[in-house]
Amino acid sequence: MIQFNMIQFKKSPVALSVIIATTMLSACGGGGSDQDSQASNSTSFTGLVIDDAISGSYVYPDLNGNGVQDSFEKGGATNSEGRFNFGVGLTSNLTLRSIGGTDAATQESWDGSLSNVIDTSSTQTTVNLTPLTTMATSLASNSDLSLSIAQAQERVLVAVFGQTGTPTINLNTYNYITQTGSDSNATTMRRAAVKLAQTVEAGNRVLNNAAESSGIELGSTGVEARTNDASSFIYDSIAAQLTSSSSADNFLSSLETQNLSTIITTAKTSFQQDIINTHTNVNTTSLQAALDAAEARARQAAESTARVADDVLNRATDENSFKAASIVTATLVEKADQGADVATLNTFGLNLVNDTDVITAVNTAIESDKVIDVGLLEDSLGDGSSVGSTTISDSSLADISSDIWSNNFLSMSGQDSDDKGRVILFFDVYSESAGKGNAKVCYAFKDGSEEQTGLIEAEWTKVGDEIVEVTSTYGNFQIKAYRVQAVATADTGKYLGLGTPGAPGSSEYGNFLFTSSAFDENATWYSDIVGDSTAKDTAAGWGLASYTSSPSNGDGCKSFTASGVNGGNAFLTVNVF
Repeated sequence: MIQFNMIQFKKSPVALSVIIATTMLSACGGGGSDQDSQASNSTSFTGLVIDDAISGSYVYPDLNGNGVQDSFEKGGATNSEGRFNFGVGLTSNLTLRSIGGTDAATQESWDGSLSNVIDTSSTQTTVNLTPLTTMATSLASNSDLSLSIAQAQERVLVAVFGQTGTPTINLNTYNYITQTGSDSNATTMRRAAVKLAQTVEAGNRVLNNAAESSGIELGSTGVEARTNDASSFIYDSIAAQLTSSSSADNFLSSLETQNLSTIITTAKTSFQQDIINTHTNVNTTSLQAALDAAEARARQAAESTARVADDVLNRATDENSFKAASIVTATLVEKADQGADVATLNTFGLNLVNDTDVITAVNTAIESDKVIDVGLLEDSLGDGSSVGSTTISDSSLADISSDIWSNNFLSMSGQDSDDKGRVILFFDVYSESAGKGNAKVCYAFKDGSEEQTGLIEAEWTKVGDEIVEVTSTYGNFQIKAYRVQAVATADTGKYLGLGTPGAPGSSEYGNFLFTSSAFDENATWYSDIVGDSTAKDTAAGWGLASYTSSPSNGDGCKSFTASGVNGGNAFLTVNVF
């Protein structure tokens, strides 16, 4: 089974078609090309987006400093190492921001955003975006503190190492991932950065879900810039606690003991106000009620995540143990994302701290080259009190040892009441040296009487043979391979299929599952091409098919056919329109 998740830039199918039609004219070739220069006299910058490496993250210059991506702020995706190259004209200090991507350690979708400030008074050409530079960006933007970006970064180092013995480290260039194991400072910084990122993400997920439950669509649409998520407000709220070097002393290294209740409350209030300021027709009563109801859960999620992160990260000393610690911590973020209540979050967090078998089992699995899925692990752990005999095997992705993606396409479809649709993802050849390849996404939707067809230019990045990230201006798609049956008989009514309506039976092998709150929060979509059970480690075994040329526009999407598949009929129009 392939699971297909779309994150960031959440929008309805109708809005999506309007957005693409409006913004493609100014997209300068779309996401398939390198990041565009914002001015003819641009300066070239390079850097990394890292918590652990974040691949497929969309990096852009915040030219007007409003904290969200406007349609004129062009960017592009990081490669498999989290690296980006950027050309931009500088007239004053400029903030770079990243949105989404896939965390290399947890191999999970990254919902939040990171940032850093380019200081025009320096000659820097390397600008890393990390949780620590994001904290420094929040400090420098706090008008009550009056700190330069350099002073803000110094204060962040005090928050990590303490006032005594603070090392001299350039946060813009220092890579604490590659230095782990050889530099004790890197180990300390990595622990603080991952703990900070996961703690913020836990609160972020709860607040985002609450806002969306009240009818708010988060994210820049490309037509108008709107609130993307709650993470930046949580960073700002934490930064507001670091009013001096003494108050910053070891703050991030002991985040689990800080007043996260006040931090979350302040962030919630700012998040709510920003939504009101950047959205139209907001039901403020409904929004406030949803966020107020979620506040206690967001606080508990942050507190429990920080506590678990502190425990498991303090045992981490090398790359595998850091990955294991990140995965275990991420299970708490996942539980928060699934709507767990305060008591459940608290119990799960305490059990993870008390049961050392969990981190040991995950670390052993990673050393055996298994790929652990956080969502499956969170489900298998129950209340977190013990590791069952099948917990790791039940939480592991399929082992794919070949490239099933390059020069192949994947078609998926689904229906719910009067709404139905299909997407086709085309994966051009992958460049190992560049760490990415070009991709295209064709889509067709019928939402009642509304019909839309279009094409999105994108890039794709290998997180592993089992996971890829597709990145575009309009959304990030993460695709995971699960070796389980996808289509149960009871679900065949949700499937469109090709040619004859109806789904293959549950005994069929290698189907793909697509779920996306971006299009329909309750929709479940299935692969249109059933995998060949005799070829389990090939593209055909997973139900991908080859193509000679991909469409170049929406009309090409509508007429696309593939040799030997669907009787030669066009994919998008069959059972959709």
